[in-house]
Amino acid sequence: MERPSDDVNTLLDAFKRSVRNVPNNPYLGTRNEKVEGRPYEWKTWREVDEITTNLSIGKLKPHLSINYPTFYVRVKVKNILFLFRMMIYAK
Repeated sequence: MERPSDDVNTLLDAFKRSVRNVPNNPYLGTRNEKVEGRPYEWKTWREVDEITTNLSIGKLKPHLSINYPTFYVRVKVKNILFLFRMMIYAK
């Protein structure tokens, strides 16, 4: 199986490589249902890395709620964040 780089062996390695190489590029987008046209609001690779790292070490405040505009997006984004949190925790 081909790898994008010699330092990429897992999905987490690929994610971290993107964080290093393109930290400010858009990565995860959600639609803003409150604005006409429902434009996407993007989180960068660095922001998602920070969120997943904080989730993995329990830095988020217990009362903090991550509220996404639609149920469909909420499920998808939370699943991605959970996946990375588990990979970070397992290392």
